[in-house]
Amino acid sequence: MGRSLLLSWMLLLVAATSGCSHDEPTPAADAPLVAADSAPSPAADTRASAADVAIADAGVDAPSASPTLEVQFLGVGGFLLRVGSDAVMTAPMYSNPSFTSVLFGTVRSDRALIDKHLSDAAVRDVRAILVGHAHYDHLLDVPHVLDKAQGARLYGNSTMKRLLAGLAPDRAPSCPPLAQGASWPTVARDRVIALDAPTADRVDYRPSGNKPNVCTGGGGGDGSWVAVPNSRVRVRALSSMHPPQFLAVHFGEGCASEDLCEPPSKAGDWKEGATLAFLIDFLDPSGKPRFRIYYQDAPTNAPLGHVPAAVLAEKRVDVALLCVGNTDQVKDHPAAILANLDARYVIGGHWEDFFRKPDEPVAPIAFHDPAAFDTRAGASLSKALEKPALVQGSKDATRHWVPQPGTRFRFERE
Repeated sequence: MGRSLLLSWMLLLVAATSGCSHDEPTPAADAPLVAADSAPSPAADTRASAADVAIADAGVDAPSASPTLEVQFLGVGGFLLRVGSDAVMTAPMYSNPSFTSVLFGTVRSDRALIDKHLSDAAVRDVRAILVGHAHYDHLLDVPHVLDKAQGARLYGNSTMKRLLAGLAPDRAPSCPPLAQGASWPTVARDRVIALDAPTADRVDYRPSGNKPNVCTGGGGGDGSWVAVPNSRVRVRALSSMHPPQFLAVHFGEGCASEDLCEPPSKAGDWKEGATLAFLIDFLDPSGKPRFRIYYQDAPTNAPLGHVPAAVLAEKRVDVALLCVGNTDQVKDHPAAILANLDARYVIGGHWEDFFRKPDEPVAPIAFHDPAAFDTRAGASLSKALEKPALVQGSKDATRHWVPQPGTRFRFERE
């Protein structure tokens, strides 16, 4: 294999490492969206300051009978969701280690860069951070984000908890001091929740045919809702999948079998664990779902990652947050998952080249076509009339988007 071909192959391999490519910047408020008939415009993206990143900075809805759902795309797999004073985040990524660092060197979270692009105000009300799998492009920056969001808990799989175990104040006495220069923050054990813990498995395994958890060997049940403390939010984890990245090669596959003394320094050692998808319900005062969001950070083959009919019978999905990257490795995406969800709206994330730093122009993952995904998403939505969403403050009846990082959405109740 020629050198250029080899490099192209490795680029594809790593670029899909989380099932969706990513890049975590924030554009100015007038940055254009990706239209169904046009490719993302790197020139249109200018990374904004931390103040522009936060929905919270723009004002928080006071509790009311009909609050709206606010969604901001942070870039890569990161989204910030808010209803009234309740906020949930999916794991963001800002450090974006270089291609050579990922393949041949070490990866490190850049805390100053995170602070530049994610303000403290953005996360002051966040009560839950969700991680579907533990690859570096989803988890590397989370310890510092969790340190900023002191009121939040981190929800994910058992591998995630093992990878971060060395950051707990009560870590194993046999662990040596953390590597010089790593500057990892402290992460208390009780703030990191493994939803597939063998002794308290809350995952819904019906999408996988009730097969046991690939990492723990347990599970296999119908799962349950998990109430997020100090909020009117509940989450439900669904057994899902992470496809190979390229030519049946699966980067970062596997599980962490024991607690680590510190997070990995090599990108490939951030093992994915048992991949999860999530339902996120914002509840009304009576405890009924007011808004329902579906989130995946890796594309799936049906029925993995799909929502059981019994759960959807209570409420359909308002907004589906789907992974664009790596879609060539699964079948019929996003049509199959949207047929399952009957979502009112869909937003595609994790479409950007996440080897670029947040201050660089945005570009798609190599050999990916986000506009084609957007077109398929639009064709897969039901033809029912829905209220136009507000996108960057303007009404937009499109109902499907692959947005620039930083784009803000506002949705009304069904």
